[in-house]
Amino acid sequence: KVTDAAGEKLQGHLSSADFLDISKFGEATFTITNVSYTKADKATITGELSLKGVKATISFPASIRNADEKGFFAEAFFPLDRTVFGVSYGVGMIDTDVQLAVHIYGTK
Repeated sequence: KVTDAAGEKLQGHLSSADFLDISKFGEATFTITNVSYTKADKATITGELSLKGVKATISFPASIRNADEKGFFAEAFFPLDRTVFGVSYGVGMIDTDVQLAVHIYGTK
């Protein structure tokens, strides 16, 4: 979701083959393979991200915001190197790290 002033124009460019090529790769997936708690409310989450036809293992720190007998909610904010997934448009002019916000909901 584009939230800056460029709006629809930027959304269209990010959707194109220059970036995410959503007509060919309409879905990205992330499969959690490990959760390692560093504190009661902090964890490192590791898993396999599939984006634009490329799979790579990534890890990121997450904050556990709520956990009870029904499930949990966690969130994470971290950079991801887009070039690992073949998104190389504008390298040298545009930062290769994309800032991600991830919200994870789990139920029992």
